Amino acid sequence: MKILSILYIVISLTFLSACDGYPKDTDGTLEQIAKSAKLKVGILYNPPWAQYNPLDGIEIDILKDYAETLSVDAEFREISAIDVARLLDSRDINIVAGGLGPENPYAKDVALTRPYAAESKPEARKVFAVKKGENAFLIDLEKFLVNRYPAQGTP
Repeated sequence: MKILSILYIVISLTFLSACDGYPKDTDGTLEQIAKSAKLKVGILYNPPWAQYNPLDGIEIDILKDYAETLSVDAEFREISAIDVARLLDSRDINIVAGGLGPENPYAKDVALTRPYAAESKPEARKVFAVKKGENAFLIDLEKFLVNRYPAQGTP
């Protein structure tokens, strides 16, 4: 019986040590943001959520606030809808702003945050899009959103 207890402890420690450092980003997005000191935001034109010229919108303000919590600058660029997945995959941008709803045409190609609700439009549940596999970045962003912009009725 003592041997089984020792074996159980050894196996348990092996599995626990394999979980060290999770969640992880497959491409190191959070590290890249910290190293470059900038959060690269792609903007899909969709007032009042986001617009580039002039730079304005609910999501612009949210992401400026998020960048501040990371102690980095937010860098914004206008993008077209057909380039969303490609720009995220190539790491040209870290996140997409544009008033995306939870059901959107990019959902199969990107990772989406949980819905959030902005104070000025609490009835509208919106999401941000990030590159698939960037789990540490996604979780960090979601924690920020849950604390500052919680959507009503989301789990």
